[in-house]
Amino acid sequence: MLLKYYFKVASWSILSIAILAVIGLFASKENFLPQDSGPVSEEKKSNLPFEIVAQNLEIPWEIVFLPNGDMLVTERPGRVVRIGKDRKVYPISGVAHVGEGGLLGLALHPKFSENNFLYIYLTTQERGKVTNRVERYKFASDKLTDRQVILSGIPGASVHDGGRMAFSPDGYLYITTGEAGQEKLSQDTSNLGGKILRIRDDGSIPADNPFGNAVYSYGHRNSQGLAWDDQGQLWSTEHGRSGVASGFDELNLIEKGKNYGWPEIQGDETRKGMEKPVANSGANTTWAPSGAAFYKGSIFFSGLR
Repeated sequence: MLLKYYFKVASWSILSIAILAVIGLFASKENFLPQDSGPVSEEKKSNLPFEIVAQNLEIPWEIVFLPNGDMLVTERPGRVVRIGKDRKVYPISGVAHVGEGGLLGLALHPKFSENNFLYIYLTTQERGKVTNRVERYKFASDKLTDRQVILSGIPGASVHDGGRMAFSPDGYLYITTGEAGQEKLSQDTSNLGGKILRIRDDGSIPADNPFGNAVYSYGHRNSQGLAWDDQGQLWSTEHGRSGVASGFDELNLIEKGKNYGWPEIQGDETRKGMEKPVANSGANTTWAPSGAAFYKGSIFFSGLR
């Protein structure tokens, strides 16, 4: 089920976000002031204004909005669903729905109205090995055509597949990747796992990328949300350790070439040459953070708790 919740903000305008839970965080290192108002009562929950937009979806993972207001939604088993006045399903061949992997991120080109480019991040199998890749399509006349692989070789597994994509204000495509359960990959700048990647819209590598490949930042475990603030700074949410002792989920301010520490440091730990998060969930709490958005001075992100 997709829900559209309505949140009143300071200007009394209405912000609609199609997520189940939202955490607002001040978007600056100096002014970060986490607040916890405690659990929401059942009475308040029942009075939250919301609208059911779509039902009977199978593991919906990403939502993008077309210029006409229709939504495109990925279903992890391997389908893109257009939701508007009616519903249409576009199967994507080659998707391997393995654990956390499958059909994941979507992004529209900033000039979508002119070129109709749609980008998809998916898990697949190549020569018996689970891997992830980015594909570009044309979405026009209600059809997906001109399928091209523009980035491949991203490590894949049943866990930690990353998968978020977003275009920056200056037109580059940023991509989050997980370390596929192999912690050492995060510190290897020659490997695409456990990174935030940056490429041009055709998959080519920008000349000023710090390591001569698609890697923009490293030392990540499983980054998810991507959002730029009004100063052009990139923020990302990231899953911390999991298992019996889950915690240390992160909100990071991302800078080119920086090392964000996984698996060498976590939480408030420090080490020379490594960045600690602007905020973390602590040792015994998990946010399980997902998509992120910047709005009027705050970072909002969804999460499972």
